[in-house]
Amino acid sequence: HIPVIKITLDFDTLAPIKEADTAEVLLRCIQEGLTNVLRHSKASHCEISLQLIHNEYLLSIRDNGQGVSELQMGNGLTGMRERIDNAGGEIHWQRNDESFELCVSLPLRPAI
Repeated sequence: HIPVIKITLDFDTLAPIKEADTAEVLLRCIQEGLTNVLRHSKASHCEISLQLIHNEYLLSIRDNGQGVSELQMGNGLTGMRERIDNAGGEIHWQRNDESFELCVSLPLRPAI
């Protein structure tokens, strides 16, 4: 059973990601974030935004589903945090009664 949900992507200002490791971290974060939205949020809409601003990739996954009063770190969020930490990035989230937003920042690595 897959919920019906509208997904909006905003990658318009993104330069090509040339680092395979960075691309994989971002892909896995989007994959896990979307899985969490589908499994837990009961959302009707999810926005996924990825931008490159000031030498930093900024990923946002926001839904309009039911908020959570207490977030439990399962395997998905724990794995996501480990990947991001290993890549030198940061992760945080915001929640309220009407939405949940996952935010990831990863530094652009200089070309070798």
